[in-house]
Amino acid sequence: NNDCTYFSPKPNIFFCQGAKYYKKIKSIFTTEKVYQVGSFKTELNHTQISLNKKNIFKNNKKIIVILCSISDYFSFIKILNLCDLSNFKIIVSPHPLKVNQTIYDFKNNFKKDFIIDSTPNKTKLLNNCDFIIFGDTSLGLELSIMNKNIFRIYDKEFIPTFDIDNEVPTATNFTMVEKLLQKKAIKQKSKLLEKNYFYKYDKKASYRFNKILEKI
Repeated sequence: NNDCTYFSPKPNIFFCQGAKYYKKIKSIFTTEKVYQVGSFKTELNHTQISLNKKNIFKNNKKIIVILCSISDYFSFIKILNLCDLSNFKIIVSPHPLKVNQTIYDFKNNFKKDFIIDSTPNKTKLLNNCDFIIFGDTSLGLELSIMNKNIFRIYDKEFIPTFDIDNEVPTATNFTMVEKLLQKKAIKQKSKLLEKNYFYKYDKKASYRFNKILEKI
């Protein structure tokens, strides 16, 4: 049936970022062409991550950066409110599309002192913090690949906007958060994340995409 008035036509070609969804799509559409190309978004990311760190606030407190997405941060607020964070400087980084609402929600619900950082370029911030907390932002996965001290917070009260698995260090209660914040280095599964979500983290997805189009 070629009438597409009431439904979307089934594609003949699929492009995936990485192995995880490549395998899922391939298992459903067994006769169609499915390719892995990587992430186009990373080609637009100009953040330069360094392993060297300086305390940009010139105090003895360690720095926690909270990377917020559009709707993932209520888990952060709930669990972090129960933590002892007296020895940390907390910086909240809102999603560019939800800056005002995020600031409002943190000011009205978060019981800790914090600073807002809404600058588009996160290079200085991410290069000079001790820990990074995230939920579903893809930047969090990129930072995990780079072996930064990053972990995910998720509370079961809220609907997850990401796969709940063991690919990224994840805290589901305040005790787990406090234990992670005591670590000097949080071990990441960099190679697995790169394979599953980025195919190759080399910022050449558009090149591979064009090469495949030339052949089909």
